[in-house]
Amino acid sequence: MYRRIITLLFLVLVITSCNQIEEESDIETEIKEPLDFSPDNVIANGDVVNLHGEYSNIDVLNNFIENVSLGNEDNIRIVQYTTEGDPIIAELRFNGKTIYFLEDHTMDNFGSGEVIIDTYKSIEIREINRNDKLSKRVVIFDDEHEYDLMAYPME
Repeated sequence: MYRRIITLLFLVLVITSCNQIEEESDIETEIKEPLDFSPDNVIANGDVVNLHGEYSNIDVLNNFIENVSLGNEDNIRIVQYTTEGDPIIAELRFNGKTIYFLEDHTMDNFGSGEVIIDTYKSIEIREINRNDKLSKRVVIFDDEHEYDLMAYPME
């Protein structure tokens, strides 16, 4: 009887782990589309864009934040361009419980070239004051850590 319980618990653990790995690996494959990260294409695709301080599709970001607060599954892409015009791409996928986060710096010719993958529980907008100018800072976080996703001026 004891062996059956241990075997059953082991099978549940393996199945649960496989599902989590599958969910996490899915986000890695999605960053490949679209292959053309020109600002016009990215904006037309409905992605949130920061092109040297010009912001597009902020409503998509607000909808994502709202969906996370309601527990509704959603995903979003944020593309921010460096001074040289290279895209830095952030993908966020919310499955109803966890935000899977991937940030790709591989197209930044002067950057680290790293890909950051992590998970968070929530996302929020915080108001900040920089040099007497109010702006909004988007932060993803959980109990253990937080990450500044982007900042944009107050409207």
